Amino acid sequence: MPEQFTIEVFHNELTEYKFFVNDQLISEGECNRSITLSAPVSNVSIWFYPWKIVPTVRINNFIVNTGLARIALYDHKFDIELTKDFYEKYHQEDISSRMDLFYQADNGKNDEQLFDEIIGFNAHDDVVKQIKKVLDVR
Repeated sequence: MPEQFTIEVFHNELTEYKFFVNDQLISEGECNRSITLSAPVSNVSIWFYPWKIVPTVRINNFIVNTGLARIALYDHKFDIELTKDFYEKYHQEDISSRMDLFYQADNGKNDEQLFDEIIGFNAHDDVVKQIKKVLDVR
């Protein structure tokens, strides 16, 4: 549970930035394709120039997927909610997205039968009752 986060932002065209923590401007300036910032557990906004680029984000030496990290990406900035359980939430979001992708049927919904066959999601109480009845187990 980090109390302090190191955030690296990089892109080949990145030339300027503004760094906000809880809506307070902390620093701003020019940069040469990358910046490294330090932030406490907080809400962070990083504005970048030029607009309409998609910088790569590394948090504590780990490149994050902005979607999985729930980073709100705009054409001129991104917002990050840094919490003590940031990595646990990221990991859970990663697992959820993989499960949704793997078990999705052609109609866009999860294939419950495939999910059950692989994960064993259902308890199958009806099948258990039938087996117990055949075996005469109570």
